[in-house]
Amino acid sequence: MNKMLTERELEVAIYVAQGLTDAEISSKIYVSPRRISTIINHIKEKWHINSRVELGILVYHYGFIDAPLFSNKGASINGEI
Repeated sequence: MNKMLTERELEVAIYVAQGLTDAEISSKIYVSPRRISTIINHIKEKWHINSRVELGILVYHYGFIDAPLFSNKGASINGEI
């Protein structure tokens, strides 16, 4: 990866790695969900990746977050949250 992210792109990338949707991110940083989608697409182009999963992995791998973070939206194996 040879392209640096802007401060805004990094902020969005970290939220993506945490499992937030475009709408959730937009409500946190006060821009439209469409703008969030555009920012994510710019990041994917810069880093030559195709998915949000890859983005999350790279955010962790390059040390932008200390440990993988998981959304509390998923259910556990036994169906509990």
